[in-house]
Amino acid sequence: MAEQVIPMDTEGTRKKPVGLLEAVSEIQLYYVAESGGSELPEHYVTLERQMEYFVIGFKSVLHGGLFTILFMPLLIGVLDDKIHIFGHVHRTMLDNVYMFAMTLLFSLSYAFFYVYSSGFNAGAVTRKMILNLYGGVTFGSILKAIVSIIVYHIFYFYVVTDRNVFVVLQNLRFIRAHVRNDIFYWIHDTKDVLISSSMWVFFTSLCTVIMCWIAYFVSENRKKSKEKEYGWK
Repeated sequence: MAEQVIPMDTEGTRKKPVGLLEAVSEIQLYYVAESGGSELPEHYVTLERQMEYFVIGFKSVLHGGLFTILFMPLLIGVLDDKIHIFGHVHRTMLDNVYMFAMTLLFSLSYAFFYVYSSGFNAGAVTRKMILNLYGGVTFGSILKAIVSIIVYHIFYFYVVTDRNVFVVLQNLRFIRAHVRNDIFYWIHDTKDVLISSSMWVFFTSLCTVIMCWIAYFVSENRKKSKEKEYGWK
């Protein structure tokens, strides 16, 4: 008979995870218990703990999403050869790599931990933890996509209008007229990156959600295959 390895903690003594790394580490702890033969009931994960994992998933998306929303227009502008970060006449590989890292590196790092956590799906408790984590990620990704679409469209249609840009430039009389004229037409020709950015943020958010749930269903199928192979219930 397998040795029963049960993590002995209570809500009073347990150190609550405050970040994604700590949450995945706790899932890993319960994975060791369940894969070692401990049959923990699904309700071992209290409602409070479920909300903790949901909030951690939600916050992690917002942390990475903030960089994505801020820098996505710059990335699209670089890829469209309309924005040159380092002052070259045309975009370079350095421009591409730098803006890609600034825009997506945080989100990709979080996505790695989301997928990594699915490998610790061993029983009812770890499954519940992962489901709540992914629930927060899904909700956060949907909210991030909606907010980005609203913000980008507000800026495109109401803030960065030709009239507003013209008024601002007219008041910058310390800048030469021909330079202000160049700035006006550059903004006019470049601001469409805001619309493209809203679609790309939506696409990256959708990819994050799809990756999470594919990883989850793969882990479920792997777990069921082991149950059949070893005759577990």
